[in-house]
Amino acid sequence: REQQDACAALSLQVESEGSGYRLVLSLEQVQEGEPYELDIPVAVSLQGQDHARMFTVVMHAKQQTFTLDLSAPPSRVDIDPQFDLFRRLAVEETPPAFTRLFGAEDLLVVMPGQAPADLKPAWQDFAGDMSHMGPERVDIVWDSEIDALPANRAVAVLGWRNRFTPEMQKRLARYPLEFKADAIRTGPETTPRVQHAFAWMTRAISEDGDKEPPVSALITADLAGALPGLGRKLPHYHRYSYLGFAGEEPGNVLKGRWPVTHSPMSVALQPDAEPARLEKSRALIEPVTAFDAERMMATIRYLSDETRAGRGLGSDGLDKAADYIAEAFKKSGLEPAGDDGSYFQVFSASGEDGELKQLRNVVGVIPGRHPERASENLVFGAHYDHLGLGWPDVREQNRGRIHPGADDNASGIAVMLELARVLGDGLQPDRSIVFVAFSGEEAGRAGSRHYVKSSETYPVARSIGMLNLDTVGRLFDGELMVLGAETASEWPHIFRGIGFVTGIPSVMISEPLDASDQISFHEAGIPAVQLFTGPHTDYHRPGDTVDKIDADGLVKVAEVSKQVIEYLASREQPLSSALQGKKSLQRKGASRKVSLGSIPDFTYQGRGYRLEGVVPGSAAEQAGLKKMDIITAVDQQAIRGIRDLSTILKQLEPGQTIVIDYLRDEQQHRTRATLKEK
Repeated sequence: REQQDACAALSLQVESEGSGYRLVLSLEQVQEGEPYELDIPVAVSLQGQDHARMFTVVMHAKQQTFTLDLSAPPSRVDIDPQFDLFRRLAVEETPPAFTRLFGAEDLLVVMPGQAPADLKPAWQDFAGDMSHMGPERVDIVWDSEIDALPANRAVAVLGWRNRFTPEMQKRLARYPLEFKADAIRTGPETTPRVQHAFAWMTRAISEDGDKEPPVSALITADLAGALPGLGRKLPHYHRYSYLGFAGEEPGNVLKGRWPVTHSPMSVALQPDAEPARLEKSRALIEPVTAFDAERMMATIRYLSDETRAGRGLGSDGLDKAADYIAEAFKKSGLEPAGDDGSYFQVFSASGEDGELKQLRNVVGVIPGRHPERASENLVFGAHYDHLGLGWPDVREQNRGRIHPGADDNASGIAVMLELARVLGDGLQPDRSIVFVAFSGEEAGRAGSRHYVKSSETYPVARSIGMLNLDTVGRLFDGELMVLGAETASEWPHIFRGIGFVTGIPSVMISEPLDASDQISFHEAGIPAVQLFTGPHTDYHRPGDTVDKIDADGLVKVAEVSKQVIEYLASREQPLSSALQGKKSLQRKGASRKVSLGSIPDFTYQGRGYRLEGVVPGSAAEQAGLKKMDIITAVDQQAIRGIRDLSTILKQLEPGQTIVIDYLRDEQQHRTRATLKEK
């Protein structure tokens, strides 16, 4: 294969010698210029043996032949199976993924003309959603409108009853995938077809090693109600090759990447020879810190378990959560920094019945060691309370149901406790790092307001900044959002630098949102940011459950948080606060009684209010609004951003009908929405 910076096998020959075997392997370096001296790993799978035999051949000429002595007949040869060489990969060495579909220049979406009556309009809407997922040009057709699938463009075939579904199933036959009448077997996993949606990626075998052939996807579902959610969720899984979702939610139950099946760096010497199984190699350098995703998931499971009953204000479940956090701080070596030498800072707030409830912030500290900066502190916060059975923020149909709060905000506490474990023993910061698990956030930030006013040992007046984690459990392949970065000129540069170091991208959200406990610090003039992985339809609803948490994403949030903490704890100068001398950012006014059911796109920087999605059954959905629509006016009042829409909605009552002007595909539209009770 004529491919730069690669190694090509010229010939392969097996010879038997007595009771043993020899493999004669001829290799060629095909890069331009002088040959490199290369240590090339070669894995040889042997008949009757579980693991491949590993060899390293040293190559220093353009062409060389090597003889490998074997104890059994070889069944397969893999060159550089663990990608140890710094080389350019052949197309077939990278599994097809949805990112190729969403990044296609030209996509054809083929809808199923024979779909059941309830599914046909749902597939039409889903096809429209796909046109906003990233491809530069999208054509949408019914399967009856074309004679064959094109070979020169990306294709998405929709539905079980699409006339091109059998062809797509043949294309997918190269992977460990079996279509049965009642189930789908993907590798070792079997998933029922009923009440499930699936998405599979494939591509043709490359005819040209330098050019990737177009990808194609088969996307199926048997529930019309699942397709709006699938349209919202699919772009968040762009690195995967196959996906499965259950129910109308729909919840992800299956995801993965296809194995490499046709690599030019592999040769099967016997039919159906499996890829090499290799002994797990040890890292050359063990990481200094290791975040344990399962430990964080265990914390979320504990906090969101039904026995905690949603951690409502003044509840036994909330008290149990506080004790759990305090014990974790103690085990991690954090010193108590609450009242009277304890981990608890006690205060009161009004509950649903108007009576005062005794609440507890949980406070632990890693003391500073620098002779001059030890008196300063950095606050690392997350709230652990939630809505219990639906107070103070509840949709009427959910009243009395447990609101688990897995993402909001068991996820933030899980990351906090993991960082306490990792940093508690070994870190010796210049400034003190104060870990605060706030209570009463859902009841008007009661806990963080109390902390700001009452902390004596580590007063907020000596804080250089605050990092708040709230709703950080659903990162998947999205960008980590940073709210409040305008409060200090250094914040954007800090997160940009962390992105370069870690490879974890973040985006600064410019919209001024009264979002979480960092606002209490803004009111005190302290630069503070909130890390946030984005809105979703389960926000403040019983559907915010642990099974929807992205465990890998928790590790990424923990790594970014660690980088922020370590930098600010040792930074010579305080942050340049943009809040000093300003009036309090607290905004008082009527609470909102109505719900439009729109999910905001916080990353949108333009004029107007762009939708990340809509809540199923909401006023927004019934008005025909969709993801990527940009609301520009409500009742002829201009909408410049999220706050404008929120201000207008606070003035309205359930049952009122509003006129909404919006942009879709740069075209102006108008619709009416009848608002529902919040």
